[in-house]
Amino acid sequence: MAASFRVPTIVEWSSGRIDELTTLGDPGSLTAAATEPDDLAVLIFTSGTTGRPKGAMLSPGNLIANSADLVEGWRLGPDDIALHTLPIFHGHGLFAAAAAPLTGGVGLLMLPRFDVDAVADHLGQATVMMGVPTFYSRLLGAYNVYAKEVRERSR
Repeated sequence: MAASFRVPTIVEWSSGRIDELTTLGDPGSLTAAATEPDDLAVLIFTSGTTGRPKGAMLSPGNLIANSADLVEGWRLGPDDIALHTLPIFHGHGLFAAAAAPLTGGVGLLMLPRFDVDAVADHLGQATVMMGVPTFYSRLLGAYNVYAKEVRERSR
């Protein structure tokens, strides 16, 4: 499908498993695309809370500025590890929980989806986790998130 829009296929990946991305293709064979700060980088759709959903066009400059602002505001750095459980087809999962930490040199511990037990198993390894209110209420309802190992590592 990408070829019909003259979009080059870099790697074909259909399993949906994030851990398999590291085994695809030869990273040394990939070259960075030439971009300008105002080029279109992402077309993401709004939820339509104020009417019909709309396509929001974001440029590389937008993405860099947003990520840099989040890194500064959240004081993220290379000593942090972010636990990522949000869907990356959603703006919050793609930008706030992935792009911003990567911009700040933060390690990403990615889970395939939010699962209370899996998050509880990995939360002690992370210093930060981005989520939505439902995630936090489910964690609070299921576990003692104030356990010693979580308190010691989290900010």
